[in-house]
Parts: sequence; C-alpha cells; structure tokens
Amino acid sequence: MGYPNHVKKTPKGLRYRVWSTITDTYISGEMSEKELREFELVRQVRRSVQRIWQDMDRDVAETEKVTKWYRNTQKFGRLTNEQYEKIVE
Repeated sequence: MGYPNHVKKTPKGLRYRVWSTITDTYISGEMSEKELREFELVRQVRRSVQRIWQDMDRDVAETEKVTKWYRNTQKFGRLTNEQYEKIVE
C-alpha cells in the first residue's frame, strides 16, 4: 500500500498531489508543501487512532470471554508479596 507524492512546478511554486496505488487515483487536490505536511499528519494520526481502537476492541472481546476471575489478581500499581520479596533480596 503506497501513497507517493507527485510534484509539479507551476508559476506559483511547487505543487503536490498524493497518489493512491490502491485505487490508482489522486486522493488529494493540488497543495503547497505546508498543506501536504498537514494532510499527511492528519492521515497518519487517523490511521494510528484506528489501530488503537482496533486493539481496544480486541482486548474487550477477549476480556468478555473470561469465565472465572481469580482472587489473587493484583491491584494496578501494587506489587505482590512474591515480587516485593524478590526486590528486597
């Protein structure tokens, strides 16, 4: 999956467009370098957020499969006695 940037020299300066090798079309109009950077930043942040949400959905689905909760689960940020003894030794 690639999104190469095509550049064109115009009287206004360099203009950029983003090409999608998936759809074989441009996915953006002509833009300046600053606009291209903003476009890429937004696109990458959107992809990162989608990955985080997918991971969260997977974790929730796995948690819903748990049928038995054990009493020896530790609280967040606290050490078990065994962990503490290993540190003290």
